[in-house]
Amino acid sequence: MKRLRILSLIAATALLLSLLPAFEATVSAAEPKLIAFTFDDGPSDNTPRLLDGLRDLGAKATFFMSGSNGSSGTVNHPATLKRMVAEGHQLANHTYSHYVPFSELSSESMRREETLVERDLFAAMGGSYIDFVRIPGGDDSSRIDYTIQAPLIFWSVDPLDWRDRDADIVYSRLMSGAHDGAIVLSHDLYSSTVTGALRAIRDLKAQGYEFVTVAELFRRRGVTPQNGVLYASVPNRGTQLPAYQAPTVSFVMDGVNLMAKGANRESGLTYYYTVNGTVPNLGSHRCDSERIAPGTTIQVVGIDKYGTRTPVTTVVAALPSAAAAVFDAHYYADRYPDLKAAFGYDESRLLSHFRHSGLKEGRVASPAFSVREYRAAYADLQAAYGADWNKYVRHFLNHGMKEGRRGNAQFDVTAYRSRYPDLQAAYGSDLPRYYVHYVRHGLAEGRQAVMDMSAYAPVFDAHYYADRYPDLKAAFGDNESALWRHFTVHGLAEGRRASDTFWITAYKDRYPDLQAAFGSNRLKYVEHYIKHGIAEGRTAI
Repeated sequence: MKRLRILSLIAATALLLSLLPAFEATVSAAEPKLIAFTFDDGPSDNTPRLLDGLRDLGAKATFFMSGSNGSSGTVNHPATLKRMVAEGHQLANHTYSHYVPFSELSSESMRREETLVERDLFAAMGGSYIDFVRIPGGDDSSRIDYTIQAPLIFWSVDPLDWRDRDADIVYSRLMSGAHDGAIVLSHDLYSSTVTGALRAIRDLKAQGYEFVTVAELFRRRGVTPQNGVLYASVPNRGTQLPAYQAPTVSFVMDGVNLMAKGANRESGLTYYYTVNGTVPNLGSHRCDSERIAPGTTIQVVGIDKYGTRTPVTTVVAALPSAAAAVFDAHYYADRYPDLKAAFGYDESRLLSHFRHSGLKEGRVASPAFSVREYRAAYADLQAAYGADWNKYVRHFLNHGMKEGRRGNAQFDVTAYRSRYPDLQAAYGSDLPRYYVHYVRHGLAEGRQAVMDMSAYAPVFDAHYYADRYPDLKAAFGDNESALWRHFTVHGLAEGRRASDTFWITAYKDRYPDLQAAFGSNRLKYVEHYIKHGIAEGRTAI
């Protein structure tokens, strides 16, 4: 019996082991294995070839660099440091002179060894960030931990490439030692290391490994590195955050100002941009601080406090589509000959004039909006914004169009929407798109954008509606457009009356044939009464 139990246990164990590879494959598909390759003592003359290979393989690495190491080091290869930054690698600190044993140095000398390299790293990055330090020889002591105020990075895979300068040996040791969460030690001083490491990265990638910087390894695993703490690996403890994504970029009317945000709502990123075709760094323009001329091609990245950056987003600066409801360069130039003579159709210069002079002068840059008419029509906005013209523009763009407010006497979104079924089919209830359509197409197509209210007199009288309902009077006064919009959007559904000859509830309930035809579409009852009901002698009260 005991023998049978043992055999059963062995069989069960064998079955379990046979299932493990499939289980591991499932996990790796959902959660990639992360590994951080690091290269010490450079940059060297071999580093550009390593960077070429990493670029071609889509891999990121961390470079723990010395300040001066013969012909190698940060002082001898500033252009290589800038390339590392542009290609998304992590610049890290391996002390200036690679003194071993490091623990024998005075505290003052230790700090000097660190700060001299840090100076070069910050120059390449365009600003300061939290850089990681690897002590020469992996030295560690309580005094080092106290003196070097940075995360201290050890390793969990060592191919001994400094001793055995053979690409095949380096490759073999890297392949046998690699594991999820590993920090891999190697040296880009040696051509053999570059060859063996690139070959290993290629083959490990085929096994499902993702190659990240050390800082990214910490972030993806939800670990915050602490100063003076030695780390050899960052295993998966149940947290696996996604990689940074390229930022999404948008523009707002007021500027035009650039706005950027993380595609996955990443926190801790600051966004930078350039206009000269280079990849932004910590010294580039911040996205929230400067205005950009429309038509400018920009590159945008997000960078966190460890210097890790997102992929690059390249985009052409442009006014947001909704801004056409307020500003159309061709309309503005054609309306004012002095502006056309001065600026032609240069959108950037016309926009600048509109913002700085045109608004104050009462000039109109869109057939759907006049800031003076908008201000005059709405007492609530006057109370809130006074004579600050820019705030009326912002309100119209951010709120007014969505609320269906009229920007001028020439355009009524309620009339425009109800008059054209093709636009209703295209835009539904997205009101700002009706304003933009009128500016870009509707006016040229000869479409009508105001309501002939006389046709609706049997069902709607603005004064009657406002006087009958004090809440509407308080909200809209005698603003006919606002009252009509309320009636069509809310009043009919609420059963309100806007005329002494028509009440939607009575008309709907009185005629079963209309109920069968129109169901709950109350606007259809209104249209039927005007077009047919009156002539047919139907009663609507």
